[in-house]
Amino acid sequence: MDGMRRHGGWDDALAGVVARRGELVGYASLLVGERWAAQDLVREAIIRTFSRPRAWHDAEVALVAVRGQIMARFVRARRGPMIARATSRLRGVDGEPPAGTATEGPASAITGALWMLDRRQRACVVLRDVDRKSTADIARTVGMGADAVARALDQADTVLAAELSRDLRGAP
Repeated sequence: MDGMRRHGGWDDALAGVVARRGELVGYASLLVGERWAAQDLVREAIIRTFSRPRAWHDAEVALVAVRGQIMARFVRARRGPMIARATSRLRGVDGEPPAGTATEGPASAITGALWMLDRRQRACVVLRDVDRKSTADIARTVGMGADAVARALDQADTVLAAELSRDLRGAP
């Protein structure tokens, strides 16, 4: 067996994750807003996931692990200045989205509303609504108590409802 095929399951899992890189960048963009920051976050999450000694045989399982790394790196802000720069621009100038962001349609309305949340609220909402995690799972992931997560989600829901309602009415 040649050296390239020795780790066939691992290679296939990595290829499957890389093939869905765009989906992962979209997920990371919900957190950091700037495409370049999301791409960096995804690249580092893939490297971190696949550099650990594990026999990856299923691309779907590996994809979940990479998404977990994206969220963990965002929550822990290990990227320090880069994440701080990107997330500081999430609210934009006078409520405008970051440059290069689509500003039309329902997806942009939702993304724009997410930008109005602080980092922890945004992480909690993404974990609840995109990853479909329970409050207890969210609390473990973001390092908060379940009550604090519930409060953050309640506050986030209030902001999101107001922002989306304003957007639907077309009010400035």
